[in-house]
Amino acid sequence: MHDLHYQEASDILELKLNTFKSHLSRGRKKLKKFAAVYFFIK
Repeated sequence: MHDLHYQEASDILELKLNTFKSHLSRGRKKLKKFAAVYFFIK
């Protein structure tokens, strides 16, 4: 995100800091799962 700190990014998105961190965590987990399935199939 263009080297923004978590607080700066959460302010821009108008989210609470912990909500923002939760979204990031869930997104990373989904990406890892997708990548594992995608690269396993190839």
